[in-house]
Amino acid sequence: MRTQEQPCAWSPASPFSPEGDTPRYIQVADALRHRILDGEFAANDPLPSESETVRAFDISRVR
Repeated sequence: MRTQEQPCAWSPASPFSPEGDTPRYIQVADALRHRILDGEFAANDPLPSESETVRAFDISRVR
């Protein structure tokens, strides 16, 4: 039996454009960087898991 996925705890700070010129991995890194610099993720706090990041950006691990 499949369980319902939990809602993502975080989402991209700025609009994510999967069709844009900037590669997705750069957009993900930029979103994480902005969240760190804005203090949303404090020193020694864990970053979102890979599965949370995949859900937040509606992307897959490998493309």
